[in-house]
Amino acid sequence: MSNEYKDWLSDRVVEVLLDYGAIDRVEEVCDSPIIGRKYVYGYKNDEHVAFAIWFDNYLNEWQFERRESNT
Repeated sequence: MSNEYKDWLSDRVVEVLLDYGAIDRVEEVCDSPIIGRKYVYGYKNDEHVAFAIWFDNYLNEWQFERRESNT
């Protein structure tokens, strides 16, 4: 995977979560052990939140789920 694509993917997953209102402020974007998924850490209403996010080719849309935060 090219660095340009990785940068685009990181920007896109943040944009999706911000547009949906799932997150207010992003702290970090990390790769998931599952190819094509990212983990996004940040804050929603001053509460630390974490999300796994990926593009579902079958549904042709972005999917995400809230994860347990270690903080």
